[in-house]
Amino acid sequence: MGIFEQPFHQIAMYVQDPDQSVKVMREMGYENWVYDEADLVGDVQGEAISTHGRMWFNYEFDGRELEFLHYEGPSWHSFDGRTTADGYATQPFLSHKSVYVDNLGATCEKLERLGLVAVQRFETQNHINKHLLDKHERFREAVYGTRHVFGFDIKLIQRIFDDVPV
Repeated sequence: MGIFEQPFHQIAMYVQDPDQSVKVMREMGYENWVYDEADLVGDVQGEAISTHGRMWFNYEFDGRELEFLHYEGPSWHSFDGRTTADGYATQPFLSHKSVYVDNLGATCEKLERLGLVAVQRFETQNHINKHLLDKHERFREAVYGTRHVFGFDIKLIQRIFDDVPV
């Protein structure tokens, strides 16, 4: 399969208003959307950040997940100039493609041996998506700046299951 245990499962679009994007997609016939919000705590290029994310997910695209997202605060996109520090972007853009990994550290090491650089690392907290809360699930993630190579960044996602109920 290559460096990842499985193929990319998600295409994420950074949009100014996720609610508006979902509304238009529903009018196009894509009805099944799941809403989530979460806090992201970590760093961007070594600088500590805390950001709030608003996200809509749809799973009707041949087993792939389409995500519309917007960060209310700094992210790697504010450091690469595609958004302001408070999350404002003038137009939507392809943010990243994501892949689940079993061992984030080991996969990061493999990408770094290829000369790729992590532009943001974080853990999610305080999800409001009931499906994730029921499983006591959150995520540890790393974003690699690969837009210069592929036209999009790569996000690695490792699931974290808490032993204690939320």
